[in-house]
Amino acid sequence: MAVREVATRDLARAPKAPSGSRRTDPSSGVGLQGDGHADRRRASFSVEDYTTCTVPVPPRRRAGSRPGELSDEFRAAIATEARRLESAGTPVDVIRAVGDAFAALDDEVAQFAAVRLRAVADLRGQGWTYSKISEETGLSEARVAQLARAARRT
Repeated sequence: MAVREVATRDLARAPKAPSGSRRTDPSSGVGLQGDGHADRRRASFSVEDYTTCTVPVPPRRRAGSRPGELSDEFRAAIATEARRLESAGTPVDVIRAVGDAFAALDDEVAQFAAVRLRAVADLRGQGWTYSKISEETGLSEARVAQLARAARRT
């Protein structure tokens, strides 16, 4: 079965619910308010009406993200780990395993940050200005200054 879309005009024509109750009209899947009027804010659907999407959804990127470079080995390792996570068992097991993997990745990604901090400290040690580092790396001067301060604290 496919998910049924309910237009606003369908919401207005939905049957009235008994006062004080909240239910979904089985014939239209429309959520009804306790005062007997159709809920014009949203439609609700029952599990029977749900189907999975067969169209691939493009991955969303974080705000400000840009294409970057990863080694082929790193990409292969990530793909292997993703396949391992997919076979973790039940959907609940998979969700928990992916959450654990994200938490572990946060710790590991800190190694990348340390490499960059050392590089910024090295350039500053060679006498590079924030402006020159910014021009050469594409980072803003404010970000370079922030990294330089963090490098001094480590």
